[in-house]
Amino acid sequence: MGAWNDLVAVDVPRRRINPLDEDILVLDRNVFEALKSGKSVGRLFDIHYRDLLSAARPLHRVKAEADISLVQLIPSFIVFQGDRVLSFKRTRKTPEQRLHDTYSIVFGGHLQAEDSPALFADDDAEVERFLFRELHEELAFDPPLRQSSYVGVLHLEGTAFEQQHAGVVFAVDLEPKTDVRSLEPGYQSTLRFVSWDGISESPVMEDRWSAACIAHLLEAE
Repeated sequence: MGAWNDLVAVDVPRRRINPLDEDILVLDRNVFEALKSGKSVGRLFDIHYRDLLSAARPLHRVKAEADISLVQLIPSFIVFQGDRVLSFKRTRKTPEQRLHDTYSIVFGGHLQAEDSPALFADDDAEVERFLFRELHEELAFDPPLRQSSYVGVLHLEGTAFEQQHAGVVFAVDLEPKTDVRSLEPGYQSTLRFVSWDGISESPVMEDRWSAACIAHLLEAE
């Protein structure tokens, strides 16, 4: 991983809109593939998030899901506390049936266009505040998050679903004894830290995004 950066505070009023009624940020596939070209590093791609956001456009989520020529941006967070990493189990309320009862270490969700920091695209603090909103809608931290490191862009192509989604991956470092609480208990259960040393034998390896991120970080050590 790259150098850790201090995090900016994020104030997150709860959303009231149905997720399927949102306008999200997407990229045309040809634009995204051009950004990926020659940028493969380990299991991820070395594309700066500012370049992704400057090339993205808003679209209604239902339309985006139905269009295979688009790639949806998903801020994705791996949460560390010392030599442990936070994991969760998806419940049966998760919209995608294929994900029911599966484990993961990747938190996050779609980028809502209404919050896009287009006017502050050159200000990393503003852009990261925008990206980290997705994490703060899922998890509460006490004390607040300490540091983060941008890891890169995750894009798998094994399935149509994977081809349509790209993870903008950050690693987050917590203070010792930080209390972590799920803000989406209907979708997440069994929130717990697992040993990084034994992560390769963990059930989270059955989740392809988790496995790719883990392999990338292990190779970078």
